[in-house]
Amino acid sequence: MTFPRTLAVFAFILLQGAGCWTKAPTYVKATPSAPVEVKPNVEGAKASTGGADATITPQIATEFLVSALPIPKDPWTAADPVESRQPVPLPDGTRSEVTRVDREYRKNGNAEQNIRISITDTRGIPALLLFMNSFEAYNNPSGYRKPLTSPNAATWLTYALGPNGAENGTGSVIQVYRERFLIQIDGGTGVSADELEAFVRSFDADALK
Repeated sequence: MTFPRTLAVFAFILLQGAGCWTKAPTYVKATPSAPVEVKPNVEGAKASTGGADATITPQIATEFLVSALPIPKDPWTAADPVESRQPVPLPDGTRSEVTRVDREYRKNGNAEQNIRISITDTRGIPALLLFMNSFEAYNNPSGYRKPLTSPNAATWLTYALGPNGAENGTGSVIQVYRERFLIQIDGGTGVSADELEAFVRSFDADALK
């Protein structure tokens, strides 16, 4: 009598776990990559780290990246997130992949007034993050760049003014969260700096912890 009851409890636990996964966010999955074998080599190692120390973390499940994306609120709508995987060299010169998720948001259905967001799990590979060290603030008649205050993240907003100033300007935000997740936000023509900042604040950072 004990065995059937134990089996029933075990089945219930499995169903509960399966139920959690059915609530996972939907997205367009990447086409599986063809397996490639790369032997350790000095050139690949230099390309990966640029001479910097690195601790490469395992890949995070794509569902977590999708969950971190902003939930569209009126007047914004959003397409399904799209997963992609990109090859990268590791510190020993071998090859691995990083996962990226892209999503497009449109304001009032306008294809020009859109925001494209991508999150890349760089896994801490220095070559994918070193460019952030070159960012500097500026302000001139054509536009500006400034740092934004964001917990556990290095964040920069860049905005180019159009002929009518911000009315037809374009901007973008680059953010590195926890020295690992690269977040890129690109606004279409007429998307204001305030709207870009609002999208930065609407990320669910807890999904990436």
